[in-house]
Amino acid sequence: MSERKLLKPIMVIVSGAFFGFYAVQFFLPQPQAHNRFLASATMAKLGSEQFAKSLFDLKIKNEFVGDNNDEVSVIKVTLEAYQPLPAGLNYSWSLPEGAELVDGVIAGQLPLLSPDQLQEFTIKVKGYAHDNKRHIIFNVKGDVNQNLVDQNVIVSSRPEDSFEYVVQQREKAIAKTQNKLGANKSKSAIDPKNVVF
Repeated sequence: MSERKLLKPIMVIVSGAFFGFYAVQFFLPQPQAHNRFLASATMAKLGSEQFAKSLFDLKIKNEFVGDNNDEVSVIKVTLEAYQPLPAGLNYSWSLPEGAELVDGVIAGQLPLLSPDQLQEFTIKVKGYAHDNKRHIIFNVKGDVNQNLVDQNVIVSSRPEDSFEYVVQQREKAIAKTQNKLGANKSKSAIDPKNVVF
């Protein structure tokens, strides 16, 4: 068999394969480049929240929730500093639409706080009641050592509607039946109070 007769079919097969491959690539939709701005903004927010959690802890709870919107409800936030906090961090309450502040300060600045120091914030509100599910948010925001601090806590007028509440109640019931409620007071392996900057 001559070399020419052998090369012709090979060239036809190779050129057909190249043509087929590039034709398919041409007609398939190309993936679009994704906008990474949103992902980086989210990571920046996560970073600021994580940094804030190493500085202080926020706990919010309903001291009293009225049965209807005419009754006054009391909401309390406790801030515990793990590290020295400079004065000037801004805090604010976000009330639901139609809620009215009866007593307390809606926004302000934190004073200088030393480690293990507690700061409490309490507001009294009308229009935040058990008969209508609403949320109140407490936010602390500012700069500490040229790092953004941004941490929120939220509370509902109907916490029993949340999945977290159901899980907590179940765990408490299990602990009571096993007589272990309050027995484990040991700290975790990494205590935020011992983090050094």
